[in-house]
Amino acid sequence: MSFVRPTVAALAIIGLTSLLGPWWSVYEFNPDEGLNLQKAVLVAEGYRLHADIWSDQPPILTYLLAATHLVFPFSVPAARATVLLFGALLAGCLFRVTARFDGTMAGWNAVVLLACSSLFLKLSVSVMVGLPAVALAMLAIDVATRPGSARDHRNAAAAGGVFALAALTKLFVVLILPAALAGTWMAARGDRSRRAGVLACLWFLGAAAITVPVVFVLVRGFSLEQLVGTHAIARQTEDFETIGGFVVLFETLWRGAAVALCTATAFGLAAFWKRPASHLLVPILWLVAAITLLGTHRPFWDHQVLLLVPPLCWLGGVGLKSLFVKGERLGIVDRIAKHPHRMVRLGGGALVLSFLAAMAALALKDMRHVQQLLNARPTIAQEMASTSLAVLGSASQVVVTDKPMDAFRQRKSVPPNLAVWSEKRIAVGGITEDEILHEVRTHPDSPVMLRRRGYSPDLLNRIGALTPRLSTATEGYSKPSIPLFAATAPETPLESRLLAHLPMVVAGSLGGLDGQQPGERLARPDPPVTFA
Repeated sequence: MSFVRPTVAALAIIGLTSLLGPWWSVYEFNPDEGLNLQKAVLVAEGYRLHADIWSDQPPILTYLLAATHLVFPFSVPAARATVLLFGALLAGCLFRVTARFDGTMAGWNAVVLLACSSLFLKLSVSVMVGLPAVALAMLAIDVATRPGSARDHRNAAAAGGVFALAALTKLFVVLILPAALAGTWMAARGDRSRRAGVLACLWFLGAAAITVPVVFVLVRGFSLEQLVGTHAIARQTEDFETIGGFVVLFETLWRGAAVALCTATAFGLAAFWKRPASHLLVPILWLVAAITLLGTHRPFWDHQVLLLVPPLCWLGGVGLKSLFVKGERLGIVDRIAKHPHRMVRLGGGALVLSFLAAMAALALKDMRHVQQLLNARPTIAQEMASTSLAVLGSASQVVVTDKPMDAFRQRKSVPPNLAVWSEKRIAVGGITEDEILHEVRTHPDSPVMLRRRGYSPDLLNRIGALTPRLSTATEGYSKPSIPLFAATAPETPLESRLLAHLPMVVAGSLGGLDGQQPGERLARPDPPVTFA
């Protein structure tokens, strides 16, 4: 297959995302962005992932971001552009696989459905591990299903290696393994014996099994407790036992990929029912495995739903084609099209047009939602954090903070052990008050800013005994106030006055916050956190 059309599909995703808004200037799409960026900074500085840096995610994206950081230091746009390239890769591979088996029209339909997913568009410019992992898994299926000779298993071996890289980016892509093996088996078998399909699957698994330890050797080890144990413990934690379920899963899917969900359900499943032995078995297996396990997984996060979007687009793309192409139309569609009564034909056509109009309306709604996200201005809290750290100067290149993005945007790193200061790590007891105090004590010149959650007065007093607390007059905007500690006072009286009146300053638009009114309160932070 020519690379021209898949490349056009990939470039279209990049162009659409860029037209919707300045994704490169949004302060933060998700708190995980800061965690991933700071891990990359520390790896680039020579720290070891899982040994010096606590991490419950595999290493591939961290090392790619570390390489990006070496070329573009402390650049949020460069890191997001790296993830956007994975989004383009996902679109190109989805087009190739769908078009390979069901024609160019189905391929373009699938890409259009992908572009109508607000969840995909948002995650394609968020520095998070999910989309790169899914893109690599889609690439593995693309490679595995390329035409090849009966005795040539290089495609299967290459696909296995790529799939291992996907799993080493985020472990949840293991749910796609049955679909990937089905695609490998069907492509290798063709009209030949089952033995060819079995051998191809063995080559796939063998290459994956070799790739995993090689990568861990190159990155100097791993921690099974961090990668697997953390998620297993979190599943049994009271904080997360109610976060998830099939209802929440489909509600999230509806919010983030409604067009793909409706199209795949209405027509894609019917197309599979008509051809159950076709390659549509691959997205069906993908969906069944992902829905079953995500629906029972705790905790469940919205971005995990991305795992369901590509197979829905694949099925939906083929289903839409089945409405129009003669010889491949669904049975009921064919009967309506050939019905002798004109009113039946007109009624059926009206229903199809009504459905397509409803899908267009949903797509426009999703585009408006993405446009709002990509045009979001910094919040008062974000402006306060940036201005506070800027005022405190450059006495230290390290900031102790539960919002690593704040430090990254000031071109500073965080202590390696606190790079991943996440809710899950707190809930499973992976970070304690003593560890926080140890890092504050170890970095006496570093500012301390805690604004992601509320913290107990005891912890704040213990930090204050080590590093003086500065007043930022946040009490009028947030209760409790955002704690800020720094051993180095502001350099000039003007800076001291600025820091003391910071909320009023940023609310008055000095920091670029048009529309914010002086006196407007910040959102209340989460309740005080309890450490193990």
